[in-house]
Amino acid sequence: MRFLRQLLLMFVVPIWFGATNAAVGQVLTVDIERVFSQADSWHTVLEQLAAESENLREENAQIDQQLSTEEQELTELRATLDLTEFRRIADDFDRRVTEIRTAQAAKVQRLARQREGLRQSFYTDIIRPVLGELAQDRGVDVILDRRSVLLVVQDSDITDVLIAEINRRASIEELDAIDPQNSPEDAPTVSTTDE
Repeated sequence: MRFLRQLLLMFVVPIWFGATNAAVGQVLTVDIERVFSQADSWHTVLEQLAAESENLREENAQIDQQLSTEEQELTELRATLDLTEFRRIADDFDRRVTEIRTAQAAKVQRLARQREGLRQSFYTDIIRPVLGELAQDRGVDVILDRRSVLLVVQDSDITDVLIAEINRRASIEELDAIDPQNSPEDAPTVSTTDE
């Protein structure tokens, strides 16, 4: 039995490891979050989204001011109206405030979904094709997100190469594909961090 185990160690195990390595081939890594943070074309998208967010913030501020003024006017009317009439007007005001708040909250949520959808589109339409070409050019079988790898040899990381290539290819035509105005409201989302 001991002799059989030695044979297995000498012949079978090395063959298995060799087959495993042949199947995996070369593996490269990329820091996707750094790609997003340093890709010029993604910054252009973020600037467009920031402008929309600022417009929405100003709109909300104006609405808050208007509602505050109406509330003050309603308070002053209290002394000139009978209780039944005042309650009717106050209830109508409260209902309008609730509807307005709900509508504005929906706009904020829609903008957040739009950002996530655009991030997914940027990866699919801009990053992934370049990754595919780099993998093909280098004869690579696998490219992993660096965050999910325990140990990385610096030479295996192609983040800088990927960023440089994306920036080189950046053009109006590419950005049209991820224009915030064209992004569906129900676009799929991915896990992100703010860039």
